[in-house]
This record gives sequence, structure tokens and C-alpha cells, in this order.
Amino acid sequence: MAGLKDKEFVLVVPGLTKDQAKKLRDSLIGTTKTIAPNSKSYIQVGRKKNMESIIKNCNKRLDSKA
Repeated sequence: MAGLKDKEFVLVVPGLTKDQAKKLRDSLIGTTKTIAPNSKSYIQVGRKKNMESIIKNCNKRLDSKA
């Protein structure tokens, strides 16, 4: 796909059960592989109280892959 690759995507969906979070995660992984197979991605599921550290951890992992 043509175009400048300067966009990022962040999604936070609160109020999920463990099963809902797993299904959503699995769906996003599959869709990401289809739409952007060469993109760097990192998906992590966690509790609301841990979101800040989870996001920081994701950023560190993605920055290290650059």
C-alpha cells in the first residue's frame, strides 16, 4: 500500500472480561497481519490500574525494534 507510514494506532477498551479481552486481542492480531503484515506491533492485556506502565512498556518494545 502506497503512502507515508507515519501513523500509530492505540486502543484502550475498558470493562472487558478475560474472555472478551482474549477474543479481541486474537482478532486484532489476525487483522493486523492481514492489513499491515510488515508492521511492528505489540498487544498486551492488563488491568486498568496497570495501563500506564503497560503503555510505557509497549513503547519501549516498539522503540527497540526500530
